[in-house]
Amino acid sequence: MTHKFIPIFLAILFFAACKEQPIVIPPLKAPTLGNRKILVEEFTGVQCVNCPDGSAEIESLKNLYSENLVSVSIHAGFFSTPFVGHSDFRTQDGNEITAYICSPDLEPDGYPAASINRTLFGGESFRYVNRSKWAAYIQQESVVEPKISVAVQNSYDTATRQLTVTTTLVPTLALQGSHNVTVLLTENDIIDKQKTGVGEVENYKHKHVFRKCLSAATGTEIGNGLKAGIPIVKTFTLTLPAAWKVENCEIVAFAHRNDGTRKEVLQVAEKKIL
Repeated sequence: MTHKFIPIFLAILFFAACKEQPIVIPPLKAPTLGNRKILVEEFTGVQCVNCPDGSAEIESLKNLYSENLVSVSIHAGFFSTPFVGHSDFRTQDGNEITAYICSPDLEPDGYPAASINRTLFGGESFRYVNRSKWAAYIQQESVVEPKISVAVQNSYDTATRQLTVTTTLVPTLALQGSHNVTVLLTENDIIDKQKTGVGEVENYKHKHVFRKCLSAATGTEIGNGLKAGIPIVKTFTLTLPAAWKVENCEIVAFAHRNDGTRKEVLQVAEKKIL
């Protein structure tokens, strides 16, 4: 998808939010946890009345999967327009990620919508799926053995607010095709306004808000064909704006395919800055 199509794509994508039909979500069952961690990229907005239900669903899933589930909430598109006098969570990086995952498809079922490990599951036409499907696809991904390990080390200078992040990626077997690493920052528990199904809430707690990529938004290349057992080390830096609460910020790093239509996340790691 070229950049000139991104605004149209995002407007259409978020316009579907008001069309969500009532859904029945089965009770969640405790999963069997292994080494695989799952990345959930939730696409949301402060003007989206259905999105808080999606965020609540993700928190329930995180309670089940604990550190094996990593979530990122990306504010992009029509329903992310901020309220006057309130925070603007939109970012150019967020727009690029949204377009990269979905291009050239559109998710037809309305919002809340999320990508599970950027996987196009069998029987689906789109990587963005409705929340009624999240639990099943997360469980499906959780039993897949990771093909690469992802480790994160960081240092933070409190005087300059500069963050340095070093990722070490080690394939467990030879991987064909192009692969990238994406490193980004989220901020948790931001209190600000949100539309909900019962009206506008002034003191809504926004969780796992995407702030900025340290890598390129679509990932930084780590190689075309990776050898088993050979570490790949990448270092990134970012100076945090004064408004961000560093104690609530988390680093999210993940290895993923970047080979034509193959964009699957192979493994993800999450770490607090402090």
